Amino acid sequence: MNLRLGEMIREVKKLSDIPVCVITNSSLVNRTDVRDNLTEADLVIATLEAGDEKIFRSINRPASGIELEDIIQGLTALNNLDPRLAIEILFVDSKREYPTNISDQAISGLIKALKVIDPDEIQVHTLSRPPAEDFIIPVSEQKLTEMAQKFDDALGREKIRLVLKGLRRKSIDVKHGDLKEDVYDLILRRPSTTSQISSTLGIDAKDLAVIIKELLRDKNIVEITAENEKYYRAVS
Repeated sequence: MNLRLGEMIREVKKLSDIPVCVITNSSLVNRTDVRDNLTEADLVIATLEAGDEKIFRSINRPASGIELEDIIQGLTALNNLDPRLAIEILFVDSKREYPTNISDQAISGLIKALKVIDPDEIQVHTLSRPPAEDFIIPVSEQKLTEMAQKFDDALGREKIRLVLKGLRRKSIDVKHGDLKEDVYDLILRRPSTTSQISSTLGIDAKDLAVIIKELLRDKNIVEITAENEKYYRAVS
């Protein structure tokens, strides 16, 4: 949404030769000025949950004026420009009757849209954190693998990346200024488990336990349970 994004990326590249990735929900990618900014990145990871307008509206709940067809056209135009384009698909299931994107019809619609966009990579995954609605649940690993196979067959195995819920990225050496502030900032962005926080920030579990206790005491965060796991969410 910041129309100086391209300028910021150019300035960052003056400081480092590390590739720049931009993650976007795709909502404004139909705009030429937005695409122009994104072309400064080395990689754009764009969200696309549906190839059908009804499912798109049920899952993403877009603001008025945002249409799926515009997004598909925008992503197609972006793919014809410089950055490498990856499409991230979050598959969801439901405890009750609610439009999701895991039916055969929904997958066919997605495959049709992806054939038009023709991205460099397609990331297939499911929920790993509490969703906005408690009736929405992750897709089973078996189902997710089956769906990834359908994408393999239709779009080419070399493009598909299956991201399973249990995967953890390796710990990295992160220099922290204020550990408590770093932990709170992460939880503020998205609800997380202690293992996710430790893995992302490279913090020892014992040190993290003390910080979590302080944040709970100060009522900066609350503990919630989803899929039998304890998450910590920032207090609004």
